Parts: sequence; C-alpha cells; structure tokens
Amino acid sequence: MSFNPFDQAIGQTLTADDLHTLIQRHVAEGYFVEYKSTIVARDKIAKSIASLANTSGGWYIVGVETDEHNIATSICGFGVDICHDPIAVVREVVKARIDPTPVFYPQVIRLGDDRLALVVYIPPAQDGPFITTDGRLYVRQQDSSDPIFEKDRYALNRLYDRSKDLHRRVERFCQDTRQLSQRDAAQGWISLFLQPYPEGLVQLQMPGTHTWLLDLLARSQKPIRLANPAMTPGSETAVEATLPFTAAQMTPVSVLLRQVTPTEVATAGLTLELFATGSLKLHIPLPSLPNPLLDPNAWGLTQAPHPTHQQAETAPEISRLLSKLTHDARANPDSAFHLLRFFNFHILWQVVATAISFYREVLGAQPLVPEFRLAFLMSHAWRAAPYAPGRAWADHVQTFGIPVIVSDAVRHPLQAGDSLPIAHTTQEERVQLWLTICSELALALGFPVDFLTRHVTNMLTEGNDMANETRAE
Repeated sequence: MSFNPFDQAIGQTLTADDLHTLIQRHVAEGYFVEYKSTIVARDKIAKSIASLANTSGGWYIVGVETDEHNIATSICGFGVDICHDPIAVVREVVKARIDPTPVFYPQVIRLGDDRLALVVYIPPAQDGPFITTDGRLYVRQQDSSDPIFEKDRYALNRLYDRSKDLHRRVERFCQDTRQLSQRDAAQGWISLFLQPYPEGLVQLQMPGTHTWLLDLLARSQKPIRLANPAMTPGSETAVEATLPFTAAQMTPVSVLLRQVTPTEVATAGLTLELFATGSLKLHIPLPSLPNPLLDPNAWGLTQAPHPTHQQAETAPEISRLLSKLTHDARANPDSAFHLLRFFNFHILWQVVATAISFYREVLGAQPLVPEFRLAFLMSHAWRAAPYAPGRAWADHVQTFGIPVIVSDAVRHPLQAGDSLPIAHTTQEERVQLWLTICSELALALGFPVDFLTRHVTNMLTEGNDMANETRAE
C-alpha cells in the first residue's frame, strides 16, 4: 500500500488546502517524502526521484519549508519567474538523467497569481533499480531528508533482488493453475495474463454481493463495438460483438466469469478471472475445426445464407486452396496433413477483443496506469494450425504455407517472469489494447506482424456489409 499524506486519493487534483494538511499533520520528510523550498539543480532532482523509486515510492514536493526536524512548517511556493513550467522540467530530468525511466505523476498547484508548488508522486514496486547519469544508485533512509548513494554490496544486491522479486511475482501470476480433465486438456488452450503496471495503482471495489454479480453478468450480455483499427476515427467500420457469461462466482481475491451450461459446470470452458488489483486471467479453449482431409465440407465455405460480395469471391479461392492441399496430401503416402489440428483464429481474436473491451469497461478509466504487462500461454497446442476465413489467410498460406505450432506448450514472451509492456493511452485506448494483444497472439501463432490488421479490416468491412444487406432485406 502506497503512503499518502493527503486526504485526496492518489491521482486526484490537489489544492493549496491539501498542502496545508502537511503542516497540520506534522509530516516530516524522510523515507517517503522529500521537501524542497524551491526548484533545485537538475541533478539533485534526478537523485531525489531515483531514490524514491529505488526504495518504496513516495512524494517529492517543492514549495515547502521545514524546521530543524524536517517537519513541514509553511507552504512558501516558488515564483513563476523561477520556473514557469516545473512539470516540463521534471519530465526532462527524469527521462534524460534516470535509467530506466521510472513512472511518476507530477502536478502543479497554484498558490496565487505568481507562486506555484510542485507535487510529484512516485509509485512503489517498479521494475528497477534506477541509476542516475552519475552512475550511482540512490536510496532513501528512514532518518535522512536527502538521498544517499548506495555503496554497500549487500544493499546493492537487495535492490537488484527487488527487481527479481517483481519478475517472480509475474511468473507466479502467469500460470494456468486449473486442473483439467484429459478431455478438456486435449482441445488446447490459450491463457492470457494482463496486469496494470506498476503494481498497486488499481484497487477495484468488489463487494461480491448477489446484486453485483448479477450486474457483471448483465454487462457481459451487452454488445461491444469493435472498431476497424485501420480507419480514421469517425469513419471506421465496426461490428458489435458480445461475450455473454452464464456463471459467476467469487474467490477471496477475484471474481470468476464463465461460459458454461448448468449440465457442464464441472468441465472447463471460457473463463475470465478479474482480480481486485485490476489484473486479468483469460482462459480460452481453442475453437477447433475438423481437418478438411477428413471432412471436406466441415468448414462450410459455400453454406453462408447471405454471402457478401467479398465472401462470394473469397470462399471459392479458399475452397480451391484446400482442395489442392488435401489432394496433395492424399497423393503422398507419407503425408502428415491429417495430423493437423485446425482452429478458427477468426473466432479466437473476436473472443479476445471482446473480452479485453469488456475488461476495460469494468476496470474504468484508471488514469494512473501508464501501461499494462501482457503474457500468454498456449497449452496442448502441438500441431495446432490457425485458420482465418478470408483472403488474408489464403494469401498467406499460398505464399508461406500453413502456420503450425510445433510445441505442446508455447509461452510469449519466452522467458518466464517476463512480460510485454503495452502503453496505456487515452485516445482510442480500447482499440489499441485489444489490437496489440491480438497482434502479439497472431505473431505467436506464426503470422506476420501485419496479418491481423489486414484480416480484421477485411472481416469488419465484410461484417458491416452483411449487416447492411440484412437490414435492406
């Protein structure tokens, strides 16, 4: 839990009255707080912020005077003529003088027409250690008001161990701990793990009441708009999708939402687990397809009741491609084509996109979260082959062949404890989040980096055309 000397929640806008609570509560600088009466040299700013990031996070506050015991006594502020844009100064200092760049949240408080105060919050549990440009590691001490550089070997090792601890926590979280029956495991799974970074910035209210669970299930029934990421805002095509969950249950630290019928409640199915920390686990069974060598008509390429122009053009192309592949397989006595376990990537990306969009709606705005950390596992995936109806898949297979997963278990990123950073932006953030996740998934399945955008663009356009044709009828 982060130390907070103010009544306002971390991230809320502070006022001059909030600063005066530092005096009323006799808040002294030390382990979590550093005061400055005015803007100091840039190297000193870097040392202070790095020391807080290297220890347990805290507050760097400029415009406060202290007594001989380092307790706040007055809110003096500093003149606009000394520094008219202190946030820009802090951002430049942190990016240029600390490596890696820690997460921090600055805000300016006006104390009058010509005086300002600066408050910078540095969250704890960051992936450090953080080194300043003088090559040193600065830390906080309980009884010191200034950062000190660490030269004790044992203490330095502990700083690096903190980073290792963070990776170990990620590794423990990014595991599929479910017990699967042999039948459930055989279909293959993708487990997606998403965590806000840094830790501790999100604390969801999860009352776990009957009404709250009903509300979650009801929200999952509502359509979610999936926009075409290749189009400009305001002109994009889009389709609406739903991911209706049918069962909900609480655990001591999370809520589980599942797609399962009452008669199949003992089996594994699509599961979304949301934690109070804002972290997410999503377990998706691979949407399997029969091998076309064993069942040539199973993919239903010519059975669409209202095919669009694009579908009518693409289906024969894919049919000819499959006919050639199956013909070549039958002609080769050593062919292993019949061993391929096809699954529908088109359904898979829509499930992921809809689930992530639903997750973001439940999570809320969360302006403090600068990024998410992503990892996913594929289990029982040996010889699985993704199929995506549309020209993008046909072109890919004709050029590069069918992508096939050659390991029974695949982790992305490869190294346990590692995760992929995904920036949290405000503009079109929901599109970016699911698109980035789905693109990483497509890459792990053997497609090129631009495959998903091309496929999604084609299919969303096709889906929009189909909806228009249906309304016209």
